[in-house]
Amino acid sequence: MFATWCGDSKEQMPHFVKLCHKAAIENVSYYALSRKKLMPGMDRDQYKIELVPTFIVFRGGQEIGRIIETPQVSLEKDLWRILE
Repeated sequence: MFATWCGDSKEQMPHFVKLCHKAAIENVSYYALSRKKLMPGMDRDQYKIELVPTFIVFRGGQEIGRIIETPQVSLEKDLWRILE
């Protein structure tokens, strides 16, 4: 989940898209949210979005981790930690 009005989204999203492309990750969904962090047809409470960007990683339909707003170390390292 990201927002075009959000500075952190503007910084992190291009890097995330490039990372997914390099890693050949194909099953990625992108959701752009309004300033109220809403999107038509999306249940915000289901994803518990408070800050953007929020990168949520699922495995087998279950959430296994997320990166909220800014990575702790880097997108690559934080995603790797989640996927291990």
